[in-house]
Amino acid sequence: MSDKQSTAFIKPIFEELAVWANHNLNSDYFVLAIRNDSRSGFQIFSGKSIDGGRAAHLKTCLEELAKNPETLLFWQYHSPTKNVIYDEDDNLCVSGIKDSLGCEKVLFVPVVIEDIGEGVLIWGWRAPSADNSISIIEKAALIADHVALSLKLTLKEKKGQDLNAKLAALLELSTAIYSSLNYTEVLEKAVSLSMEIVGADGGSLFILDKKNGILKPLVTIDKRHEEEISKVTLKVGEGLTGLVAKSGVGLISNHSENDPRVVQVPGTPKDPESIISAPLTWSGEVIGVITLRSESCKDFQQEDLDILTIFARQTADAIENAKLFDSLEKAYQELASTQEQLIMTEKLRALGEMAGGVAHDFNNVLGAILGRTQLLLRAVEDPKLVKHLQQIEQMTLAGAKTIQRLQNFTRVSSSGRYETIDLIKVVEDAIEMTRPRWKDQCQKGGVAIDIRFDFKERLSVMGNPGELAEAFSNLIMNSIDALPQGGAITINSIRQDDKAILTFQDNGVGMDEVTLKRIFFPFFTTKGRQGTGMGLSVVYGIINRHRGEIDVTSKIGEGTTFTIILPISQQTSPVIEDIPKPVQVAKARVLLVDDDENIRSVISDMLDLLGHQVMAAPCGEDALKLFQKHDFDLVITDLGMPGISGWDVVRACKEMRPHIPVIMISGWGNQIDENMISQSRLDGVLAKPFEMNKIKAMLGKVLSGDSNPADIKVS
Repeated sequence: MSDKQSTAFIKPIFEELAVWANHNLNSDYFVLAIRNDSRSGFQIFSGKSIDGGRAAHLKTCLEELAKNPETLLFWQYHSPTKNVIYDEDDNLCVSGIKDSLGCEKVLFVPVVIEDIGEGVLIWGWRAPSADNSISIIEKAALIADHVALSLKLTLKEKKGQDLNAKLAALLELSTAIYSSLNYTEVLEKAVSLSMEIVGADGGSLFILDKKNGILKPLVTIDKRHEEEISKVTLKVGEGLTGLVAKSGVGLISNHSENDPRVVQVPGTPKDPESIISAPLTWSGEVIGVITLRSESCKDFQQEDLDILTIFARQTADAIENAKLFDSLEKAYQELASTQEQLIMTEKLRALGEMAGGVAHDFNNVLGAILGRTQLLLRAVEDPKLVKHLQQIEQMTLAGAKTIQRLQNFTRVSSSGRYETIDLIKVVEDAIEMTRPRWKDQCQKGGVAIDIRFDFKERLSVMGNPGELAEAFSNLIMNSIDALPQGGAITINSIRQDDKAILTFQDNGVGMDEVTLKRIFFPFFTTKGRQGTGMGLSVVYGIINRHRGEIDVTSKIGEGTTFTIILPISQQTSPVIEDIPKPVQVAKARVLLVDDDENIRSVISDMLDLLGHQVMAAPCGEDALKLFQKHDFDLVITDLGMPGISGWDVVRACKEMRPHIPVIMISGWGNQIDENMISQSRLDGVLAKPFEMNKIKAMLGKVLSGDSNPADIKVS
């Protein structure tokens, strides 16, 4: 134990022993010289009676004497004849020490202190001693034994204190690992405690990137060079740290400035220092390295490496616990997000059901108003009345479009057949469709908006191109509204496994958390009277019907990002439908069923005006009785009726006379499930409110036999 730090505990106890030793031999000086491991240097300990200059002179003298072969007998402690040297003028040691201390007499007693090393105790007298030599030598030998025993016990006490400190540090680190969720704080504590226990001046914890085979410092504590060390990147096998990562075995490099294994940190001076490194191992694999440095003449020992290795294992536990916690936290966040999405979906579903019912009732009202208005337009000639009726017709049609947007949000299936479409082309079409708004209109107002669309490959999905184009257009329009001062809209498309991922990102005004939670709700708008509150709710409905997902993130002042995920289609060729040709329709006998008297009356008048014979029934039961008694060319039935529903009427009529076409009318519009339409063998569906031209076109198609139940769409 030769370095300064390990023998620092000797000084205070030796100063007390020196007072006692000088008193017993009536001496002026009492010195302990301990040889270092190289056996050429000494550490000097003395009482307060000797000044620093004499101690330094004595140290130099002893080091010179140690090099002289004639003085070697002085160090043979085990020789009975040379156990004690007392004022032998012919001995080089005696004369040299006398000169160093300025003494008339000196006494040397060799001493071996367990776990400290070998040395010599030196007494000095400025004047000749009155005691005879035998008495002094006997006392000196006893004092030497006492000093050796005292230092040995002091060392054991110190070791016990050090061990307690190490155990306390391990306990502190273990407590931090299992009680703190602050990952960085725990690792900083691990490095700090390691430095404290082994007496290091600085330390770093490196994490191993197995994929790239490099080590990067995650935590660094160093007052002088923290910035430089934090930038270091080591390859596995490079430097002492890299070698430890490669072998999984801790290493020590004392006086590392001369060690070829050590890599100099760029930007730091090549000063004398010592380095000690231990691997962080988990389940037999190295996950990192902890490296400590000392610049204060500290030589690391094997016991330092042993304790550092224990700290490293604890630290590896902390890292893996942190990774586990991060994984659990991520899983929890995903679960919470999924739950929130389910709650949102359920809210929207309930809202959709309510909105669908409202839409149905409004369609019945609008159907009667629109039908009666169009009939009056055909009957009146007064220009003023015609103008008023046209205004009513326009307002009714506008109301019908609003109701249709609401139904687009609530319906569970698409209004058109799904086909394999080029998603990239649909996005490009949406960009072109909105060009008048984001380019022409904005430029007129002195605002510049740039739209960028980046994609790496063409992506095909199953869907309705019209609906998806509407959804993407709504997202672009929403971004335009968020850029009153101009800015950029960036659209990206990537493929991830069997999913197509689209992002619509703007750097606009952004939204707060309250707005984000309500953004997909129908009629919710932040645009005042300019907004209907239906755009994004329609987008949500369209994406949902396409078995996709939509998510939104936003920050005030930073912008908004919509992310859409759609399943990739494995088909490559789209379905091409034949364009129907106009047909001439003969006059028909029509059975009309509707429980709403106004609707029943309006449709009867419309059919009558078109030249058809109409027999009307207020309910399904009366309609089936009429169907059994009379011959009809066509049946038109409402969907929602008390008692026997429209579906029951369709099934009954098809069972009795399968060749008779049946058309269903409904205020539910495109909310009707297409599977139900196909299974019921319906020939056509008309959504309320409808114009006379739509009725005429539908009757022409059905009565001509040109309709195919598999191709039925809600008109």
